[in-house]
Amino acid sequence: MAIEQALIIHYPFPQYFYVSRLTPRLAERIHAGLDEMVRDGTFDRIVDKHFGAALADLNLEKRTVIELENPFLPPWAHD
Repeated sequence: MAIEQALIIHYPFPQYFYVSRLTPRLAERIHAGLDEMVRDGTFDRIVDKHFGAALADLNLEKRTVIELENPFLPPWAHD
């Protein structure tokens, strides 16, 4: 068995934070905090710190991406 070197499959599978309907302020704060992390680059730095080496080993720029559709995603979950 070997790892395929020329292809990669992309299957959209978003991650969500669920909070109680009784705490809408918490949901707002999580959303605002994540938006700010993306804006100021903190999110990318954290991803790079924890997953950067593994992602680099994949040589993504040299692969052909096969895009799959996730039929279970609601319309609001797409880009």
